[in-house]
Amino acid sequence: MNNTQTTYTTNKLIGTIVLLFMFTAFLERSVQEGMFFDGITYASIARNLAIGKGSFWELYYRNSWTFSEHPPLMFGILSVFFRLLGDHFYTEKVYNLFIWIVTIIMLTSFWKKLTGNRKGSGYELLLLVWVIIPTVLWAYPNCLIDCTMAVFDLAAVMILFNTYNKQKNSILALLIAAILMVCATLTKGPVGLFPLAVPFIYHLVYKSKQLPKAIMHTIVLTAIMAGIYLLLWRNDAARHSLQRYLDEQLFAALQGKRENTGGDMGRYALLVELFNQLLPAIAPLALTWILCKALKIQPLKEKHTRHIVFLLLIACCSSLPIMLSVKQRSFYLIPSFIYFAMAIALVAYPYYMALTTRYALKYNAAKAMRYASMIAIAGIGVFLYTKFGKVSRDEQYINDIKVMQTILPEGEKVGICLEMDKDYEFLAYIQRYHSLEVNLQYATSQYILIDDAWCKTNFTDTVLVLGYKPLNAPTKKYKLYKKD
Repeated sequence: MNNTQTTYTTNKLIGTIVLLFMFTAFLERSVQEGMFFDGITYASIARNLAIGKGSFWELYYRNSWTFSEHPPLMFGILSVFFRLLGDHFYTEKVYNLFIWIVTIIMLTSFWKKLTGNRKGSGYELLLLVWVIIPTVLWAYPNCLIDCTMAVFDLAAVMILFNTYNKQKNSILALLIAAILMVCATLTKGPVGLFPLAVPFIYHLVYKSKQLPKAIMHTIVLTAIMAGIYLLLWRNDAARHSLQRYLDEQLFAALQGKRENTGGDMGRYALLVELFNQLLPAIAPLALTWILCKALKIQPLKEKHTRHIVFLLLIACCSSLPIMLSVKQRSFYLIPSFIYFAMAIALVAYPYYMALTTRYALKYNAAKAMRYASMIAIAGIGVFLYTKFGKVSRDEQYINDIKVMQTILPEGEKVGICLEMDKDYEFLAYIQRYHSLEVNLQYATSQYILIDDAWCKTNFTDTVLVLGYKPLNAPTKKYKLYKKD
């Protein structure tokens, strides 16, 4: 077996291990019930849209609340999954898996372009660097809106990069990229506009003498997007929806009227979070460099300095504008992690390929590893089967609501005390399961739900005076009452 074949076998083995790790960790979270509060909320809204509650431009969450925290595109896409698969706990999990796989395919495709390697050797290095960023493996199984936006933005960046790389002046490419950016902004607002910087960054890094062309392309992209939004603005429903989002979310966040999640550091907390998240991703780079030095192995001569600079500048355009708001979360950085990971992986690439070339597997060892992989896949399948349908988080909420499903009619509006209307995680879960809703005008409801941790002590007495009787339901956190 020649050196090229054995090297590819080594990379394929490492790739198998990386993919097994990625999908095991992802699916282990996905086959179980329970998600982060935001994801449960988004799934509830999409399910409501799928069953005819609300509309694309007027998203319905609960009671009279029209959801305006984000633009509607992701909810519209996710609602299609609910229409196709039905209202099951795993419906949004399938959507998460879809976004995860699409992102991986796009990442590996971009990697081939960057490295010039048609077989994509070294893709496993990129995926490893990306997936060990802590928030990446946490965010994607939790139905966060940033993951969907990242797909649209990555597609726009790839299209523009490929067009410039092939030295084509395609108006079609600019049109598609503009549409993708509109989709990104219709998913999570102006933070999805960072691919607009690609023409300028590309020509600055690769073809500095053609900056006027970059400026012209930026103007064209902006004009196309403006034209699309102008058409949307002429639609009353779309205009009212986007205006609510701008007033209630975007402008309020820029003015510092939303919650301050950065603490004393305010806007600069993002830089600390970015450093903490990327620190683990640097480990493969450090390891390959140390091994090459220790074993006296020369890295490959090919360098990708311009690609690295290009990716880092795109990553900064994606992440740093978030500092305009004091409302910051680590998962807001999800789109930028893609480009940081590619840049870090490209730095490590010459060292990694030198190592895998030097220490290639022999044929028998590679064959044994293939059998071991098959056994590992079977074992992982059994492991995931034992996890399917179990509760991974928020067990009290889920178990009690499942009890309510056996007692309450589907879609029932359950009375609650005023204080419970601030228990947002509970509200998300009760909306997500059995299409249940809450009613602050509790005396008009057939059923009343009481949480002693939230409701005042005399609320139970009031409920009893109104003629409600306690139900002998095996709930642990909540007490359920029914009008006599």
